[in-house]
Amino acid sequence: MLKVLSSKKCVPCYFLKEDLKKHGIDFIEVDIESPEGLELAKKFGLRGVPAVIEGDKLLIFGYNQKKVEEMISKIKNGEMP
Repeated sequence: MLKVLSSKKCVPCYFLKEDLKKHGIDFIEVDIESPEGLELAKKFGLRGVPAVIEGDKLLIFGYNQKKVEEMISKIKNGEMP
């Protein structure tokens, strides 16, 4: 299951989550300020949001619509879990 590391006031985070929802991609939202969010940020060396994480892999950092669309396409084509 994808995890989206985000914050409540982050506009790019909102757009990323909306893109995933629009395409029916399930994800778990993790607030950067929560204990889990802080742990993930430390683990991946992140200093901002949004970030998309799957297992032990950082898939996307920041909001780049082209990268988000590529990830969604791979998920829909079965190339990613």
